[in-house]
Amino acid sequence: SVQPSIALLKAEYLECDRISSQRRLSVHGMAYCKAVSDQVLQREFDGNLDLLLGWWRGERRLATIATDR
Repeated sequence: SVQPSIALLKAEYLECDRISSQRRLSVHGMAYCKAVSDQVLQREFDGNLDLLLGWWRGERRLATIATDR
């Protein structure tokens, strides 16, 4: 089966983060975002949660800078 690209998964991960910071996710939404998170963690960061969190923090900083302009 064809897997989604890492770029797409990372974009979806950030979208899940944005939505969940604004409102509660549905059960379906939580399951989807968990699956996306698991894929990003394993495929991009070899299961290293510290690397994932470091990337996520950097992306949040970039989003904050872009929003402040």
